[in-house]
Amino acid sequence: MADKPPLVCLDDYEDYASTHLDQVTLGFFKSGADEEISRDENRKAFSRLKLLPRVLRDVSKRDLSTTIVGNPIQFPVCIASSAFHRLACSDGEASTAKAAKAMNTCIMLSTYSTTPLEDVAAAGSGVLKWFQLYIWNPREVSVNLIKRAETTGFKALVLTVDTPATGKRRIDIYSGGFTLPPHLELVHLPERYRITSSDADQDYGGPKNLLDTTLTWECIAWMRSVTKLPIVLKGILSPEDALLAVEHKVDGIIVSNHGGRQLDTVPATIEMLPQIVKAVNGKLEVYLDGGVRNGTDVLKAIALGARAVFVGRPIIYGLVYAAKEGATQVLQILKDEFSLAMALSEFVHDGNELHVTKSMFDSWRDNGYIIIRSLLCDREIVKLKSVLESKTVQENAGGRDDGNGRKTKSCVWNQPGEDVSGMVARSNKVAGTVEQLLGGEIYHYHSKVIMKDALVGASYRWHQDYGYWYHYGCLFPDMASVFIAVDKATKENGCLQILSGSHKMGRIEHILTGGQAGVDPERLDLILKSDRFEKVYLELEPGDACYFHCNILHSSAQNHSTQRRWAFIIAYNRASNDPVFKTVDPQYSYLEKVPDSAIVSCTNFDDLEAKDFVVTSNLKSDFNVKVS
Repeated sequence: MADKPPLVCLDDYEDYASTHLDQVTLGFFKSGADEEISRDENRKAFSRLKLLPRVLRDVSKRDLSTTIVGNPIQFPVCIASSAFHRLACSDGEASTAKAAKAMNTCIMLSTYSTTPLEDVAAAGSGVLKWFQLYIWNPREVSVNLIKRAETTGFKALVLTVDTPATGKRRIDIYSGGFTLPPHLELVHLPERYRITSSDADQDYGGPKNLLDTTLTWECIAWMRSVTKLPIVLKGILSPEDALLAVEHKVDGIIVSNHGGRQLDTVPATIEMLPQIVKAVNGKLEVYLDGGVRNGTDVLKAIALGARAVFVGRPIIYGLVYAAKEGATQVLQILKDEFSLAMALSEFVHDGNELHVTKSMFDSWRDNGYIIIRSLLCDREIVKLKSVLESKTVQENAGGRDDGNGRKTKSCVWNQPGEDVSGMVARSNKVAGTVEQLLGGEIYHYHSKVIMKDALVGASYRWHQDYGYWYHYGCLFPDMASVFIAVDKATKENGCLQILSGSHKMGRIEHILTGGQAGVDPERLDLILKSDRFEKVYLELEPGDACYFHCNILHSSAQNHSTQRRWAFIIAYNRASNDPVFKTVDPQYSYLEKVPDSAIVSCTNFDDLEAKDFVVTSNLKSDFNVKVS
């Protein structure tokens, strides 16, 4: 390594390979189909996506790990299947497996490997291995490979579905047709099918027409009949095919256009990812390959719903540079850049359709909350304020004393209604996101506006929402709230405080003190003294939102500032968690969600009859809720 030029980014590896491989081999690895439009678009599409960072956030703890089909990996970048690694270095796929092992990630071994899968398994002992499969004619050839993969510890089969025939790659044609050198062969083909470099009637080292061109979706059932391994489909580009993958119960799909090597002018994979993630709706895992060259590319793919990304050509270029060490360095660069990108960004709504990504769900699971910056734009906040400040809302508001001379008004309603606030509560980015977090159908439990006015706003004791809602007949903590800042929320004006991760403690007994119910003071004292939970002050800008679990401990202080602090809070319950007795909060009723655009297009600010306001002044306490 000492006599080689220092390499800083993945493009440097490609530049190095371009000067150290013969032009025919370089052309094989780099080429795309026809005019190579799709190959190039894979990268350009990433560059068109922009990241909007936020500052002054604690990013000292960053967990890059994830799982794919239930298997843990250190970070969400895996090695894609690609052919003929021994053209890049003498040890070929064995070096690739060692790099995957060094970085604790997954290698997807190609059927077109130049190293037997048993040797690759031995070189990468203990590393997560997937086997990429073509179904050949006769199918017995593929069955043999499946059994060998099972025997040697591969954990999933990846069926490539976008190659009924090989794409037209002009570079290979101009060079007289690509052929393997005499010392290499397709080791996974039975010897009777292997082609010598001098045989003109070949297709990349194998006989022409070896691929089964009659494949239909029935092949999934056939694969299930010959293997128990998870099945992942590689080459999905359309939401319609993604839905068929769900229907056929595969375990995952890779959004891929084969690196732009098959059909030219198809969309870039990152462009299709959001539509496919939306279509499958969490029913299978979604991965992506194509065009990933930077850590920010990884972040963008994860933010748009991919569970992990796969890289192909950069690994080849790393092998050319320094075999196993070069491939390892490529992965390390991506890991470091991804970690840095995470540190410099946060969950921010960019105005497009919001999807719960792996990192968002992990934060929800581990911390009990997620913050989405700019969930509502300025225009949406202005319209929402018009409703919350309306005469009708103010007439239905009631006050509650905190026992220390301060009072906060609130207004609660049971039905979302048809006004602007109802459109917010029914929108996909609010209700649809909660549905993804809770993992099933939800309904609107209630909405309320908290009016913590300047200099007089009261405090709220440490409590869990489920500490109340359990007494309302909800048997399970399958509930969540969305807290949307209407005004700027700061420590000075009594912003919400939460204990990160406290939702994992389960429901804690609550005790009535005056008109408020709070966590048992003795237990609370032990919790706070344990130093096991980070106290987070939710300092928010108008339009920022916090989605939080019903069991998370939270409170807020008095408003000592000269600025009011209003918030709009929508609570949701799983449809399966319908209360077992009637209360002032509603039983299950179907929630008709609306597109996010309905918030801005709605012009109803004062017809609030459908909201079913709760007369808060008639409630003696948080537990006074049973209805006979």
